[in-house]
Amino acid sequence: MRHIHNKLSDRSIKAAMCSEGKQSHDLRDGGGLILRVTPTGRKSWRYEYRSNNKKKALPLGAYPTLSLANARKLAIDAAHLRKTGIDPVERAKLNKAEAEVQQLQDAAAIEQEINEPLFQDLLNEYLFTLRGRPSHDEVKYSLEHDIPTSWLNRQAKSITLRECVLLLDKVKQRAPVRSNRLYAYLKRMFKVGTSRGLIETNPTTDVPKPAPEADHHDNRHKALSTDQLNTVITSLQSKSFDDVIRLMLLTGARPKEILHMKWSQMEEDIWTLGPGEHKAGYRKPRTIQRPLIPAAIEIIEKYRGHHDDLVFPGPKGTPMATTSLGHFVARQRNHFGIEGFTSHHVRHTMATRMREIGIAPHIAERILGHVVDTGIAGVYSSYDWLPEMRSALEIWERWIDQL
Repeated sequence: MRHIHNKLSDRSIKAAMCSEGKQSHDLRDGGGLILRVTPTGRKSWRYEYRSNNKKKALPLGAYPTLSLANARKLAIDAAHLRKTGIDPVERAKLNKAEAEVQQLQDAAAIEQEINEPLFQDLLNEYLFTLRGRPSHDEVKYSLEHDIPTSWLNRQAKSITLRECVLLLDKVKQRAPVRSNRLYAYLKRMFKVGTSRGLIETNPTTDVPKPAPEADHHDNRHKALSTDQLNTVITSLQSKSFDDVIRLMLLTGARPKEILHMKWSQMEEDIWTLGPGEHKAGYRKPRTIQRPLIPAAIEIIEKYRGHHDDLVFPGPKGTPMATTSLGHFVARQRNHFGIEGFTSHHVRHTMATRMREIGIAPHIAERILGHVVDTGIAGVYSSYDWLPEMRSALEIWERWIDQL
């Protein structure tokens, strides 16, 4: 049957009205296409037909959003469906149901995308597992300064092996040792992410260490000569970081132990560090005690009353940062030309020079906070060696005073 669409025009449609008292008024265009006009002036298109002796209507859209020409095309398409044995209304219901399912799937995908862990979440999770550990600040500094900021707001799972390799290569060019540390931190961070359910795969699994040759350290060069040690000592002034270096020389303590020194740890001339307050206390919980000779006590007492808890508080009332101490030492190094000098060289120097001046190795190791008694001795011996350590530190102080 041939459809003839010539009954309606845009002019007649615009002029069409619904008589008062009627619910609607239908204008027929032919071929089943009808324009329904309501008393409020709303005009909409529908395609009417009969199926199994029942009258059916397929809504097509509102006028003028759906123009007369396009409404006619939709009516023709509906007629073609009927010729192929498909009910237009039932097909429309099916299309609507499929669209609703797809909409739900799209919404779920968007929600999953929004809730997908970011690289920043992965970083925070890793640092959370390191809370309270001596390595926390060092790891945090390395990752936050060496990782591109563009990574932070990306999905954690989107970081690729290739990106990790290129990042490590870039850091290796300027600092091989630092690239190896970053490599270790990245591998551990992604491993934490997989073990704690943030990501499914670790992109660094097959990444090789960027600078294996940099792991071969010659610690002999970390011990300052007597001239270099004298240069360091005479350069120290009266500022906080100068006193931190002095205390390292007078106690053998690690930089972070001094930066986190608390008044509550001090009792007369004994400095006690609990299991979570020194490096060796994390692998095997133990408390260590360090004797404080008069010269060390004099330095510490300069800061009494500055803070209720910390001996060396930073600007925000938290411990001064090890990175800030590192910058201070770097300025000292550049000024006095002591190649490669870091705060850790102080401990290497003490370990070396103490032996040279006759201090027993096992006493020097205890001063540095190392584990000396192992095996049966470590289990049964409870002697603290404080008198011997104090005597050794007094000998050491007299020696450095004579430089």
